[in-house]
Amino acid sequence: MTTKATKAKIKKVDYNKRANIALGVGAFAVLVLPFIFTQFPSIIDFTETGQIGDTIGGITAPFVGLVGAMLVYYSFKQQMIANQIQIDAITDIKTENRDAQLVGIVNDLSKKILNAINEFEITSDFIFKNEESKEKVEKFFGLEGIVCFYALLIKYKNDRSAYIKHTKEVTPMTLLNNNIGLLLLNLNKISSKETKEIYLDLYFLQIHTLVYVLFKNDELDFEIDSNHIYSAVWKSSKSNINLYNGIKETLEENQKNE
Repeated sequence: MTTKATKAKIKKVDYNKRANIALGVGAFAVLVLPFIFTQFPSIIDFTETGQIGDTIGGITAPFVGLVGAMLVYYSFKQQMIANQIQIDAITDIKTENRDAQLVGIVNDLSKKILNAINEFEITSDFIFKNEESKEKVEKFFGLEGIVCFYALLIKYKNDRSAYIKHTKEVTPMTLLNNNIGLLLLNLNKISSKETKEIYLDLYFLQIHTLVYVLFKNDELDFEIDSNHIYSAVWKSSKSNINLYNGIKETLEENQKNE
């Protein structure tokens, strides 16, 4: 990635070349032109210019003045570029520090999401609390519990009040979704395109697609009843379990690399 400071340095090199060219032209004018103009016939007659010093001075003075003016101009230009390089360097450092802080926040949220997945728990009596269940109370943890929870939401998708009630009562799931939302929000604040793309590849495509899209698919076929508790995971449950496992592996691998 080419930073502003790098571009300014490149521009500074260009001005250095121009200044060197101007200096070379001036040296040529001072050392060579007096000899050429006094040895060969020309429109200007230098024989009336007096002593040799005056002659040389009369020839070279305009060139020396011009070169001097050019060098002064380039010196001021160089100073302006140097100042801009410093300003851009400070800006780049601030941007890098800000991105580093955002990456740190993303990593912390990743740990929270991983913990929320691992520690998630839901019981069969919560799922079937409005029904008579002959089964003993069972607990479902982690990935399996999350799948059952989303199956429960699909079950109540046409009953808005029940849907909201069940959603609010499962606090860990709310926290999980909130942390995922914060993670994506902080990802989008990262200035570095390369860094942002890396983390988006790791998290956005997996977490966002999984939590906000996949489980909202109305075509999923759910069967939830007290006698077939494990049918709470739908026909494609294995693929969804694999996706959650993919999230866990991504988060765990990211923690190892910190």
